Amino acid sequence: MRPFLQTIVLLASSVSLAWAALPSSSQFDLSAPSYDLFRSKPLADATVQQGFSFDNVNHRLFVAQRRDGSSETAGDLCITQLDFHGNIVGSMDLIGFGHGVSFAAQPVVCQWQNSVAYRCLAREIHCC
Repeated sequence: MRPFLQTIVLLASSVSLAWAALPSSSQFDLSAPSYDLFRSKPLADATVQQGFSFDNVNHRLFVAQRRDGSSETAGDLCITQLDFHGNIVGSMDLIGFGHGVSFAAQPVVCQWQNSVAYRCLAREIHCC
């Protein structure tokens, strides 16, 4: 068999083995009614939401918005922290971080971290 075809056969068999190893999961009915959990809930800033992330461990929803008053190209964000009832728990501003369309919440600790430390690490600057 040619090497290219061997590779395709190996990939196909690997995919089928991986597919078979997946555990079954619950299905949901797309025709069932849906409910707006967070629609019309106030956020910390006046701009539209760009993205969101769930922290199921600490029961929090984080919503990213462009900071009101910042230029559209500045990359300044406002992150609002909500509980699962839609109440604002806290917020923070991130200056120069880009677009908030895709970010993740990692459920490690229940406190906000400052952005200065992250910038220092990224630039390998000693800030202490």
